[in-house]
Amino acid sequence: MTVAFELDGQQFTALNGGPNFKFGLSRQVIPSVLLKLVGQPSESSCRAMQAMLRMKKMDIAELERAYAG
Repeated sequence: MTVAFELDGQQFTALNGGPNFKFGLSRQVIPSVLLKLVGQPSESSCRAMQAMLRMKKMDIAELERAYAG
C-alpha cells in the first residue's frame, strides 16, 4: 500500500511497511544524486551500489568516491 502526497511543494511517497514496523514512523530519504550514482548499468554504478549496501546511513561523499573508483 502506497500513498503519494505533497508538502510545501515537495512530492513524497509513503509505503505501508507491514507488521514489522509497529513503533511509529520509519523513513528513508533518497537523495536525487543516488540515481546518477547507482542507476546506470556500469562498473562505476556497481561500485557505488556495493558501497551503499554496506551503509546503515547513506554517505553521499563515500558513494561519490566509490563511483569515481
